[in-house]
Amino acid sequence: MNEGQLVDQLDKDLKDLLVSRTLSAFVLSLVRKHNANELDLYQDVSLEALTQILLEFGASPEDPMEFYGHTFNEDLSSIETCLNSGDSFSAMILVSAFVERQINVTTRVCMRLRNFSHRKITEAIKGVSFIAKVNTLLPLLDVKLTERQCQIALKQNSIRNESVHFKTVPNRWHDDGSSRMSEEKLQEDINRYFEVDPFSLIKSEFQGFLEHVVSEQPHVQHTCVLVERTFGIQGYFL
Repeated sequence: MNEGQLVDQLDKDLKDLLVSRTLSAFVLSLVRKHNANELDLYQDVSLEALTQILLEFGASPEDPMEFYGHTFNEDLSSIETCLNSGDSFSAMILVSAFVERQINVTTRVCMRLRNFSHRKITEAIKGVSFIAKVNTLLPLLDVKLTERQCQIALKQNSIRNESVHFKTVPNRWHDDGSSRMSEEKLQEDINRYFEVDPFSLIKSEFQGFLEHVVSEQPHVQHTCVLVERTFGIQGYFL
């Protein structure tokens, strides 16, 4: 591939990304309108009607063009780098940040689909513990974590709290004069965590988690098909 072809391909990739994100945001806006009874997506929606909605999309504060960016792939790369260098402690902190970001962004998108304001969503995210988000808030939003995902999420949260909110415990001296310090116990817990839930498992369970959850939300798949069929486009969604 020569330089000109490379530039053309880059331009195409950027255009595809722009179209994909814009159409995905448009779909989420249509679902919000449906949930607010402003639009019935299951009645005949004409090309003219959808075109008019698209032209007005993002033109007012009442119908903003919302994009949900994330750094999940970069997060996974950083975790892998730490593990490969033998720094499991830093990897554990990064796993916690990665999983909590997944949960928080997923919560925000699913609540927005139900027309909660960003202020209310932020209050909910800040006011609810991580355990309550996983066990209560997400199920209320029709988000079903697998048993393995719950195990990974809750166990990492426990070890993260142990790591960040470190509580010093007395050294335990044994008859032979040796001692087992609290730092050693923490490191053992971290090592055991990655033995039970290795990086490859964490990656397979949570990579693409947000996209999968959103696609399974009520009316989203129907709306994607509706937009694709109406505008004659395919392959751009979620």
